[in-house]
Amino acid sequence: MSARCTAVLVPVAFLVMAAFPAWADRPGGGCIVFDTVIAEVPSLVSNDGIENSITQKLENAEGAFMAGDIGASLGILMALDNEIVAQTGKGIGLQSAGVLRGDIQGLIAYVTNPQD
Repeated sequence: MSARCTAVLVPVAFLVMAAFPAWADRPGGGCIVFDTVIAEVPSLVSNDGIENSITQKLENAEGAFMAGDIGASLGILMALDNEIVAQTGKGIGLQSAGVLRGDIQGLIAYVTNPQD
């Protein structure tokens, strides 16, 4: 875990779990950490450039969140979701894109309402 994010768990809201049922089967009872998403990117993305771009955006979103800049963090996460949509079928497979988009939606839910 990075120094910026010390065990910040992302509880997945019921609505997000309904939209992305794959989260319900994840270890940790549906909770995820920024760094967990960052760690799984290499296994989901086949293109090194796209992998680096996604990782950098996740790290930037995490840094903004930890600095208290919720708006910036949300903006980065939404831009990242758009990038994943654009790269689906190119450097990101359809199933991997679904996993990443589910992770990002969970992070957005957490950043929007971190006291859950």
